[in-house]
Amino acid sequence: MTVASPTAPRIQDDTVDPLADAASQYGGLAGLKRDWRRFRRNKLAVVGLFFILAVFALAFLAPWVAPYHYETTQPAHALEGASAAHWFGTDELGRDMLSRIMYSARNAIVVSFGAVIIGLAVGAFVGALSGFYGGILDIATMRVVDIMFAFPQFLLLVILVAVMGRGLGTMFVAIGITSWAGYARLVRGQILSAKNNDYVEAARCLGAPNGHIIRKYILPNIVGPIIVAVSFGVPAGMLAESAMSLIGMGLRPPMPSWGNLISAGMMQMYGFPHLVVWPSVTFGLTLLAFTFVGDGLREIYGKE
Repeated sequence: MTVASPTAPRIQDDTVDPLADAASQYGGLAGLKRDWRRFRRNKLAVVGLFFILAVFALAFLAPWVAPYHYETTQPAHALEGASAAHWFGTDELGRDMLSRIMYSARNAIVVSFGAVIIGLAVGAFVGALSGFYGGILDIATMRVVDIMFAFPQFLLLVILVAVMGRGLGTMFVAIGITSWAGYARLVRGQILSAKNNDYVEAARCLGAPNGHIIRKYILPNIVGPIIVAVSFGVPAGMLAESAMSLIGMGLRPPMPSWGNLISAGMMQMYGFPHLVVWPSVTFGLTLLAFTFVGDGLREIYGKE
């Protein structure tokens, strides 16, 4: 076997990388078909996945498939139970509960995925730098992460929303800011493990720059644990948004969310239980479906 000399050409981003195939065999995106076969063995995870897809479809098609707009009022039909015109009944202003639940799902998805994108982007960047370079940078960033974990996340979320104001964009920015530390710690730990693999050492010997090593060898092989974290981060974002709405600091009415629907329904739950039952059941089943999917993914990629 020929050993690369110290003067071997550096690996450039636009050239064919002879180590890419060797790195991909350890995981990453190359084994998606294999992972799907393993995922299908978990029946609850498959059921959860199809339920989530159905919720997503109804949520984003709400402007076209919802029976009414979420602001449409029909005072003559206020507080009616289930009927052919209103499958889930109506609220105190005669607004269709099914339509409001569909729009609530849409808002919850936007907030939770927006929060995950922000939290993951910040956390992955911080965790990658900390884990790969180590030293003083690692110590400093991990102390910041420790401070974030020590400070009550919900209290910080309340403070951020109070400062920035209530709104759809504000909610996912605030939730993303309060959730990046978990992703940073996860990515750091995965990189500390992955950077000592043989193919990473071989890339260093061939003169690959650090950025190339992180993008081509390390990040593709820690995708699995990140996917697992995201599968639990999305429902956590939904739960945070609903909790904020329950205390009156979430989305501003009349924009619906599961939290403010449940909060309003609780005030009249004895006389009109449909106001709280339907949003609670829909919200609970969605969170449960994400839990099933997360468990299925964790069986494939292992615990974080």
